[in-house]
Amino acid sequence: GTTETCATSSERPSIVVVGSVNVDIIVASRPPALHETVVAVDPRARFAMGGKGANQAVAAARLVAGTRPVKFVGVFGNDAHAVELEAELRANGVDLSNSEHAPDLPSGQGFVMLSPDGAASSVVIPGANIWWPTHETELADRMAAATRGAAVVMLQREIPDAVTLAAAIAGRAQGALVLLDAGGVDDPIPAKLLRAVDYVMPNESELARQAEMRVDTDDLAFAAAEALVTAGAARVLATLGARGALLVSKTTRARFPVMGVPGGKVVDT
Repeated sequence: GTTETCATSSERPSIVVVGSVNVDIIVASRPPALHETVVAVDPRARFAMGGKGANQAVAAARLVAGTRPVKFVGVFGNDAHAVELEAELRANGVDLSNSEHAPDLPSGQGFVMLSPDGAASSVVIPGANIWWPTHETELADRMAAATRGAAVVMLQREIPDAVTLAAAIAGRAQGALVLLDAGGVDDPIPAKLLRAVDYVMPNESELARQAEMRVDTDDLAFAAAEALVTAGAARVLATLGARGALLVSKTTRARFPVMGVPGGKVVDT
C-alpha cells in the first residue's frame, strides 16, 4: 500500500501581513465639524485592537481557520497596550515571530468616531509603527526573511512607504501575490510602489484622492481607476460603498454590485 502524508498548516505557503498595529479608542458619535463640539451617544469609549495591518492579519487568520499560517510583521510599543495587542493577535491564530518592539515609542493609537449609520472616521497616532530599519540593505534583508514562503503579502499605508515598498519587492521575489490597501496616509502612492504590487485597493475617497478626480458616478470611478493603471498600477480593485466595487486593469473593466449585510444591520466596521 501507499502512505499518504498531509502537510501541516505551518508547512503550507503563508499569508504575510506587513503593516500597522494600533489600540483603537472608539467613540460612538458623528465626527464634529470644524470648531464644533459633539457629545457621544454612548457614555463610554471602547478600546479595541486596530491598525490596518493587524485588522488584515486577524481577518485572514479567521478566513483560513488554521489551514495555513498567517504571519504579522509589525512593531509594538513599549507600553501596556503592546501586551494586550499581542495577546489579541495570538488569540486569533496570528504568528508574531517576525514582529518587534520599539524600545522608546508607545504603541500606535487610533481615535475612531463611529457614526450611528456605521460609517467610521479616524485619526491615527503612528507611535511604534514608524520604528523600522532605515538602512536600505538591512530593510531589504528583513523583508526577504519575513516574506519567505509567502503565497500572499498584504500591505497598507500606515507604516513608512519605504518599508511597504521593501515588503512588496521581497514578496514579488518570492512569487507571492502582493496586495496594497491604499488606506493610510493621504499622500500619492509612490510610482515605485504602484508598480511593485499586483492589486491596489482604494475605497471611494482614496480613489478620488489618488487619481485627483471625482468618482461620484460609475463612469468617473472607472476613469479614476484607469488613471491609476496608466500611472503604473497593474490592477485597481476599488470599493465604492453602497455602489459596490470595480476592477480595472489594462485588459479588464468589471463592475460588482453591493452585497447585503447579513441581518440587514451594520454592527461594527
